Amino acid sequence: MSELIRHLPPQDIEAEQAVHGAILLDQNNEALSKALEILSDDDFYRESHRRLFQVERSLFEKNEPVDIVTVADCLRKSGDLEMVGGVSYLSTLADSVPTSANIRHHARIVRQKRLLRELLRGTIEAQEAIYADQDPQEIIAKLQHRISDEKNFSGSSLITSAEMSSKLFAAIETRSKSIDAFTGIPTGLQGLDKVMDGLVGSNLILVGGRPGMGKTAFSLNIARHVARTLPVGLISLEMSDQENGMRMLASETGEKLWKFRKGYIDKTEWSMVTSGIVALSNLQLFFADRSVRTLRAVESTIYNMAISKQYQLVIVDYIGLINVEGKNLNREREISMISDALKSLAMRFNIPIIALSQLNRSLEQRQDKRPTLADLRDSGSLEQDADIVLFLYRDDYYNEHSPTPGIVEVNVAKGRNIGTGIVKLRWDGQTQIFSDL
Repeated sequence: MSELIRHLPPQDIEAEQAVHGAILLDQNNEALSKALEILSDDDFYRESHRRLFQVERSLFEKNEPVDIVTVADCLRKSGDLEMVGGVSYLSTLADSVPTSANIRHHARIVRQKRLLRELLRGTIEAQEAIYADQDPQEIIAKLQHRISDEKNFSGSSLITSAEMSSKLFAAIETRSKSIDAFTGIPTGLQGLDKVMDGLVGSNLILVGGRPGMGKTAFSLNIARHVARTLPVGLISLEMSDQENGMRMLASETGEKLWKFRKGYIDKTEWSMVTSGIVALSNLQLFFADRSVRTLRAVESTIYNMAISKQYQLVIVDYIGLINVEGKNLNREREISMISDALKSLAMRFNIPIIALSQLNRSLEQRQDKRPTLADLRDSGSLEQDADIVLFLYRDDYYNEHSPTPGIVEVNVAKGRNIGTGIVKLRWDGQTQIFSDL
């Protein structure tokens, strides 16, 4: 570690100078506009260059010209002119490049050096944690979190209105040729797909319900269907992989779950068990280790799922069991951080994430126990961050003489871009199967 510290952090002062030179040289602010697509203030290694970029960006945002005179005036007023080297240094920067045409290339070099500095800092912190005998999983999670957090060292790419319009036209044209097709991944439940348009990338889909409503079985049914053709990641904080496997085996074979749990299999049924096991083994379904219980570990796991396996769907069962480590926050604030993190990951990797959530016990005191958005436990941010909120309700769970035995109401209580409504599904608790009516 001492060897690493003795070296100067990765940097390219000449590239930083070339970026500022191009900005000061270009009187139309086009060079600065291109730089802002790639760089932020903190991408610059030299403090004076960071301050200079802040001033250039501030002038640009005010729609004012950015040149040696205006920049020097701003720096003089803030008392920072000498700190950046004075007017003579600004002139040297402007003279350092013959043209502003190469600013994107130089800006990318500056950004890459920032990335290398972040990686170096992360590895040094990891080494310190190792020598402090900290938990290996936490060390890995923290390092991956630092590496994956591109918001710390990259700017956002910009898409013109013309590019957006072209993509929009192509998308509408494609849909018009197949009206019955879904934009997203089919869940295997046609009634639900028609309302939701399938599982759409970047969506955070919240599945809520009181215990006994079938949330886990519902998510496993979807996972089993999708995993026949696409990789799916399952982060189960409540049940082991074998417990989830037994539920899926019951659904796959149509046999009663209790028989697998107790091992009551006669000689004539072993071929059925074998066929079911083979079918499950062929699924592209991956289970996270049950030690994944902190928010940072969940983020790291989803990152690995999306990058290494290119998963197309991730299921988290369930939000209430995720802990936010290293924070002294109330549970409402923690849930807010969890939902925000899951939504950010869904958007970053353009995959749907299904997250299960318990509901407040207070609804049990109502005569009508059908859930509403107000019943989401601990935080209104769940409703805010989720693109789609599904509530499961079984009337026969509460009413022995229910007129709708074996029916689950899936209430699409919130549907960004899709609307709301209720979809009724058939539910067989013995086999854990959800199916269309």
